[in-house]
Amino acid sequence: MKFRTSIIVTSRYIVLVLFIAAAGCQGHRAGDGPLLSTAAERVRYQRQTEGTQAIPHLREAVVDASLSGKPAHVAIIVHPAYALFFPEDNAREYSGGRARLVRNQLRNEAKFLENNAGSDNAVMILVLPAGSITGQDAAAGYGAYLNRQINGAGRVFYVYSESTTNGALAQEDMLLLYQYLNSVRSEKVMIGGGFVGRCQESFFKQLATYVKPESIFIIPEISSISPADVSDSEARRIATLMDRHDFEPVRTFVRKKTDGSPNVLSFSRSDVPAESNPVLQ
Repeated sequence: MKFRTSIIVTSRYIVLVLFIAAAGCQGHRAGDGPLLSTAAERVRYQRQTEGTQAIPHLREAVVDASLSGKPAHVAIIVHPAYALFFPEDNAREYSGGRARLVRNQLRNEAKFLENNAGSDNAVMILVLPAGSITGQDAAAGYGAYLNRQINGAGRVFYVYSESTTNGALAQEDMLLLYQYLNSVRSEKVMIGGGFVGRCQESFFKQLATYVKPESIFIIPEISSISPADVSDSEARRIATLMDRHDFEPVRTFVRKKTDGSPNVLSFSRSDVPAESNPVLQ
């Protein structure tokens, strides 16, 4: 009989849950940290009082007077925290290098949401899986998770994708997004979330039919790779470099999993102008 720990991740706290397992996890190394339990994470947020959804739908967006006279910096996060609340094949936990990769991606995404929601001249739009925070099909705890990261910040809106497995929007919602981007005179749209080459790509391709592709950029620091798309050793290598603030493997992965059309910009490189660089810290 062995003891095994699971990790619960938020942007501010890390909570370890200790339980007993009959066997260890093959391929898990001490350097990978604890196993990551998706079930434990969802239960934690499910127990919180979600109340009324704090993030307004994009249709409720009004152009902030503080944005008048200057273009807004727009960040769109496709399916945030997807690996936790919508795990592929109903995965109850991640282990080894994949656990480390998922944990690092969640950390980076949460930091971005927390540090940049409501910041000067910034607009954030969350593309959420269909029905994930409202109605009978809402994912348990998902609304509470998002509310915690955003923490009531202004100029943060959500819109639903057409399904939980596709990042594309219904035509009426894409038109709504297009009109809003025009209203805030967005010159650059930064895209994060996941998964790279999956839901993120389907959203990018749809947006590129409405907005000039050269104005859309995939940001590797806040883009998530599906743990199902990498081997355990590859996941471990990518996570190790993330710890060193090296996101070149993610840039490479974006190009590998797409047709090469997306522009890729990194917060940690000089190709992002300082005035439009929401720093991950």
